[in-house]
Amino acid sequence: GEEDNQDDNLQPRPSQPRMFSQEELNDIVGKTRQEARDKALKSFYDRYGVQNDDELNDIFGRGQAYSVLNDNFNEQGNLLKQISAENALLKSKILEDRWDDVKLILGGKGLEVNPENIASELATHPEWVATQQPQGQDNVSKPFTEEMAKNIVNTPNNQPKDDPSLIRKFGTDVPKNDEEMSDDTIISKLFGV
Repeated sequence: GEEDNQDDNLQPRPSQPRMFSQEELNDIVGKTRQEARDKALKSFYDRYGVQNDDELNDIFGRGQAYSVLNDNFNEQGNLLKQISAENALLKSKILEDRWDDVKLILGGKGLEVNPENIASELATHPEWVATQQPQGQDNVSKPFTEEMAKNIVNTPNNQPKDDPSLIRKFGTDVPKNDEEMSDDTIISKLFGV
């Protein structure tokens, strides 16, 4: 019988697996999660060329600021284009009620609203500019001629007597007599020359 007992001792007994407590298991899982998170963050940081969350937040902040600045820049660019177009329309003497037509036609052709492009389209769109007024009725000042002076002198005065804009007396008193006085005499008396 002793030999039988020794043989039993020589044979390996099946070993029991090590049992982990819940606390040890939580630590192992937590470390594994942390390592996976750190590895993913490192990959993410490397991708964007940053070292930590603060640098990453700075990049996103700059991106948002860029968006606002870019919108402002585009708005100012559009305003400058509008002002340049209005300047070109004014220089080209385009009627104001035709400005939208000019912008629409030039824009439809992919052309900028500038004096050169407006001039090239005026041949086919003469309605954009004011028509010439008949001669003699334009508002351009003409030199004052002797004939014009005679017409003014011979025009009857239709203003009412109590009109405050009517000049009743100018210079010194002119004698009231029926004799004809020369122009030089009248002028010297009126202006005291």
